[in-house]
Amino acid sequence: MTLEEFNYIAEIIASIAVIGSLLYVALEVRQNTRGIKLSAGNYAAEQARTVFLRSIAPDTREIVYKAWQDPESVTGIDRFAFFGLMHDHLCGLENVYYQHRDGAIDPRLWQGLVRRASMELSLPGCRYFWDRRKNWYSDAFQSFIDELVATKDGASFKLGDS
Repeated sequence: MTLEEFNYIAEIIASIAVIGSLLYVALEVRQNTRGIKLSAGNYAAEQARTVFLRSIAPDTREIVYKAWQDPESVTGIDRFAFFGLMHDHLCGLENVYYQHRDGAIDPRLWQGLVRRASMELSLPGCRYFWDRRKNWYSDAFQSFIDELVATKDGASFKLGDS
């Protein structure tokens, strides 16, 4: 075997190794992307769960229930607590909104979150908060929420419905 033939065989082996490496990297990127989507979905679910649990906690549930029905009846520190809870909830939803736009949230999970947000935004207290604090959020998210509110998907929801 000549040196030239040996060099040719070495180039073929190196090319096969490079192709194998690229396939491995592509597989790792795909698995990493799936892991990122799972993490984003877990974050979204955990955030929604945390806000829900805070809204029914013994020290806040009466405030939240009252504020959802008649926001004008809640004043002072109770309104501050309610606005804090609503801000926390909408900040989380805004984060998930951008993750969804970037393709990191499963559309099925997103659909459920949108339905919940629509239902909540049909409540007088949530609308009261949104009308007064929407400027705290990005323009794109404001447009999304305004469109959601305009569709009135949750308009028939009443507190205590099962």
